[in-house]
Amino acid sequence: MAGNRWEMGGKSIVDLVLTAYLTEAADRKTRAIDNEFKYFTMNQVKLFLFSGHDTTSSTVCYIFYVFATQPAVLARLRAEHDSILGLGDSKTAALVQSNPFLLSQLPFTSAVIKETLRLYPAVSSTRAGEPGFNVTDNQGRRYPTDDFLVWGQPTANTPRPEVLASAR
Repeated sequence: MAGNRWEMGGKSIVDLVLTAYLTEAADRKTRAIDNEFKYFTMNQVKLFLFSGHDTTSSTVCYIFYVFATQPAVLARLRAEHDSILGLGDSKTAALVQSNPFLLSQLPFTSAVIKETLRLYPAVSSTRAGEPGFNVTDNQGRRYPTDDFLVWGQPTANTPRPEVLASAR
């Protein structure tokens, strides 16, 4: 009989948080979970799930954009997958599960992912503008930022085709 996920070493983030909380609560009279902990934990778990989902989905969308605008990249990626993983995709998941090191034999796939993330980063941030801090556009015009939120989106302006061309 197969062991449960604890015995097999698989723990979710909720398992880890609750285990830590209950370990710290061992010296209290009650092991009941207080409302402050519930509130904090639920907000952190929601943030963790959204952040992981949003950045992944954005990156996948941009990878599809790269494929749509550069068919040669898609063709080369498919050829690499066919040579390492075999033709067709019906057994790919089982093949990778049985030998995860196959993924390290996909340097072009890795280059496509890294170049996509360089050109279209999945993260950005806002900062409060300050008096005396200006944003300058390509024509040299300066815009004051005080009383505004400034959204920093670090994007690369220039594709580097040699990155993909040089991938082994």
